[in-house]
Amino acid sequence: PFIGDLTIDLSSPTGIAVRLHDLLGGAEPDINLVYSNGAIANAPPYNCGCPMEASGPGAMQDFVNTGTQGPWVMTIEDIFPGNIATFDRWCLLIDAGCQTLPPQGLTATTDGTDITLEWINPIDYDEIQIVRDSIIVATGIPGTTASFIDTPTAGAHTYEIVGFDFAQGCSNTSLPATAGVSITDVVWIGETGGEILSGLTLADILTQLGRSVMTVDTLTANLLDQTGIPEILWCCLGTYPERYELTPDDGIVLSEIHTGDSGLDGSQERPAVALFMESNDVWAYDDPTTFALYDGVEDQIFGNVDNGDDSLVELVGLDSNFGLDLTGFDAPYIQDSGGNDYTDRLVPSDQNPDLGGNRAGMIWQGSDAFGSYGVGVYYDSDFAPVICQSWEIGGYAGDLFLLLPTYLEALEGGGGPTDTEFLRGDINLDGGRNVADAVFLLASLFVPGSDPITCFDAADCND
Repeated sequence: PFIGDLTIDLSSPTGIAVRLHDLLGGAEPDINLVYSNGAIANAPPYNCGCPMEASGPGAMQDFVNTGTQGPWVMTIEDIFPGNIATFDRWCLLIDAGCQTLPPQGLTATTDGTDITLEWINPIDYDEIQIVRDSIIVATGIPGTTASFIDTPTAGAHTYEIVGFDFAQGCSNTSLPATAGVSITDVVWIGETGGEILSGLTLADILTQLGRSVMTVDTLTANLLDQTGIPEILWCCLGTYPERYELTPDDGIVLSEIHTGDSGLDGSQERPAVALFMESNDVWAYDDPTTFALYDGVEDQIFGNVDNGDDSLVELVGLDSNFGLDLTGFDAPYIQDSGGNDYTDRLVPSDQNPDLGGNRAGMIWQGSDAFGSYGVGVYYDSDFAPVICQSWEIGGYAGDLFLLLPTYLEALEGGGGPTDTEFLRGDINLDGGRNVADAVFLLASLFVPGSDPITCFDAADCND
């Protein structure tokens, strides 16, 4: 047959499949090639006996570091049968490469200034090298060494450990590990795709604004061991169907990072961290986590937050009255998943306060045929400020180089009430406004022996 009618696939014993030849070569009659890692793919002639990369899907690189013992299967299919051809032979040449095992289990932790590397040596090497960001930073280290302390410049750094075996004349390299020093902002990119990649956009702009940024793709209990204590943790969880749904464990970790209280037992061991949370589903569609007690958005149990719809196409900025004023930041919103971009409708927790107090206010509104609804809340929490929004920052069609500095100022500048702050209508000073305040007011005025009013501004409800 014509070789342009043929597909040729190779499968390894571990199940990795690579297409070597994919309907290429037209009417040429013969294939005589050496499929090799690193060669050029799909480059005629096809009967020269010369190296060529696999056509794909897949590449010869896919077979590197896979098991070789067992059957290797080549499958040839004639898509347009009718002609007769002869399959002469094929063989498999496996380059075993360096047989020295690489250093194992590399971890990188930071105290904010230094990064400590620790690893396991499966053998006694002749020498060890430390590689930071693809550059050798230490060499000639004794081959039994299993730790190293580095003092790099500010920022995130990726490390590898290289072990040398002089008898074999080769070396092998550990898997990488990343940690940072003097990190101001950690961006958790939880989203798995979509039209808008907010996490990457956010990290890029923060870097251009002079921030020291580190990105992570998972939220782990030991996150701060890798990043140090940042000023702000930015959580970009995306839009359905490429969103990330918070787990109960995530909620605990976020709450511990935010409050500085490991175990959430009321004992603060380290500084609190301001948080930015964006997701279209965290507050009304998904099951609540522990973080719902700290985010400044009213909890689902009160029945006021709503799953919403996909009507959000215009953003209207508001003044939270607690330190973040977005008046004038109105802009169109570019949906991540048009027709399926359901955004939770948010309500501040000023009436039913979260654990950081009642200083929560709306900062963003959307609207539909039935009126406006909230899609963003600023919370000047007793622990550290929080911004929550049910849309992706990457879809904001205004100037992010103006909006993000405003966010930064608010997230870095909050963290507790002043001595003169009060909540109008909170007559009994319990942090909320409800019928108990009216009862307290009437009792203080007309029932002898009742507790007196101590904040007349709070009791002056119609001012």
